[in-house]
Amino acid sequence: MITVFFIKSKRASKIVYQVMIQLIIVMFVFAILMSYVKSVEKDTLFEKDYLAKDMALIIDANYAAPGEIDYSYKNTRVDIKKFNFEFKDQKLRVTESVKSQDAGMIESYGDVKSKEVYTHLNSPETINFHKKDGSLQIE
Repeated sequence: MITVFFIKSKRASKIVYQVMIQLIIVMFVFAILMSYVKSVEKDTLFEKDYLAKDMALIIDANYAAPGEIDYSYKNTRVDIKKFNFEFKDQKLRVTESVKSQDAGMIESYGDVKSKEVYTHLNSPETINFHKKDGSLQIE
C-alpha cells in the first residue's frame, strides 16, 4: 500500500484514506445540494401556485358577494409584475413574463356562464376587479 505523506503504518494510512474518501463524498454531496438550492431559488412554481389560488379565491368571493365591487389587488409577498395572467373558460393561468414556453399554473374558479371573463394581463402592477350587475370585469 502506498504510504500517505510520512505515515508508514498500514493501519494509519488506511484510516487516512478513509477520512479522505469521506471528505470527498461530503464535498460532492454539498455541491449537489447547493446546486439544488440555487435552482429552487430561481424557480417560481410556488409563487405561481400561490397567485393562481389567491386570484381564484378572489374571483369566487367577488361573485358570491352581493352588490357592486371595486377591488384593486396588490400583493406584498410576490412581485406580480413577473407574471402574466390569463382568465378564460373558468380557468386562471399564471405564467412567467420572461419564459415563452412556460406551461404555467392553472386554477379553476366559478363563473357565470352567460357572463364569462376573457382577459389577458401582461406583467400588471395591480389587478382591478369590478363587479356590476352580476358581471365581473378584470383589468
